[in-house]
Amino acid sequence: MRMEGVTFIVTLLHPKSVGDIKLSSNDPMASPIIDPHYFEHAHDVRAMSEVTHVSIKQVSLFWSLLSMANICHLTEDAMFKS
Repeated sequence: MRMEGVTFIVTLLHPKSVGDIKLSSNDPMASPIIDPHYFEHAHDVRAMSEVTHVSIKQVSLFWSLLSMANICHLTEDAMFKS
């Protein structure tokens, strides 16, 4: 059984939220403390919401077109068999 699929990866290229990186100790081998502060700026939340909605619409359109293509293909097969 062949499965069709599509993947959308949504990301902010220029987020306005600013994170922090701090040293956890004087030990150079110790892992730093990283707090990215994702979505703390309202612009980031708005932008991600908008692009997610656009992506959902694109996926819906993709599946609609794929369904129409499959129906047309099945119809052509039926016409040539008879």
